[in-house]
Amino acid sequence: MNNLQFTKNYNFTIMKKIYKNSDNTSAFYEAFDNSEKRKVGIKSLAVPKKNLSQAQTEAQMMNYFGTKTPNLPSLYTTYYDDQKERFYIVMQLIENGRTLEKLIEGRLPLKQGIQIMINLCNILIPIHQENYQHRDLKPSNIMVQKNNQVYLIDFNLSAKTPFKGEGTDHYRAPQQSEFVLGVGQDRVDIFSLGVMLYQLSTYQLPVMGQHYAVDREHKGWRFFKAPVEINSKIPNKLNDLIINCMSFSPKDRPQDANQLKRNLIHIIKEVR
Repeated sequence: MNNLQFTKNYNFTIMKKIYKNSDNTSAFYEAFDNSEKRKVGIKSLAVPKKNLSQAQTEAQMMNYFGTKTPNLPSLYTTYYDDQKERFYIVMQLIENGRTLEKLIEGRLPLKQGIQIMINLCNILIPIHQENYQHRDLKPSNIMVQKNNQVYLIDFNLSAKTPFKGEGTDHYRAPQQSEFVLGVGQDRVDIFSLGVMLYQLSTYQLPVMGQHYAVDREHKGWRFFKAPVEINSKIPNKLNDLIINCMSFSPKDRPQDANQLKRNLIHIIKEVR
């Protein structure tokens, strides 16, 4: 993919791929708007025609929450390709930063990592206050600038029950998985935040089957390897908070981003 041309005077040159799912259902690109002469971010989604209305609604919600916090990119426009059944969201490009994914690969200091998570909670608080969930939080869609300023560069907002199988492997909450039924449908973002805190604390991505596993009745974890077992230097309060965030049942997780933020503010004081 070198360019996107929606109309004769409405075309974009793809400059860099930020990420793309293995099944190509979702991708995010840095591009140049040849009409407006500016860099933009473009999210490309596989959207069947029957689901187009929902995709458009989610783009509108992204625009709405952009009025609640300066740390969401501005929405410029959307376009739907009927033949390819792909939905494109053209938005403000956040430059001069690195994804949290790249920072974790470089062994980000724990205290800085917790501060980034506190800043991310600030973005999520107005979303959670209106009973929405992002549903696909992961390090690759979190952009961090040098002053730890955080931007959420990708969206999958919904107040409805999460679709089975949505989200990203390793970061999706158990109730987003096909094999889990009847465990409640809220606080999926809190689980994803817990996974990222696990990574920041251990420099390892918790993998189902290796670090935790579901019991045969799918009612809880059969085993769970605590972060402190991998890194004994992390504070016990942080270890306990990560375990709570990654609880199998949503009701055992922190209620929302605001509650998680308050816990992290207390914990960061204990981290050198």
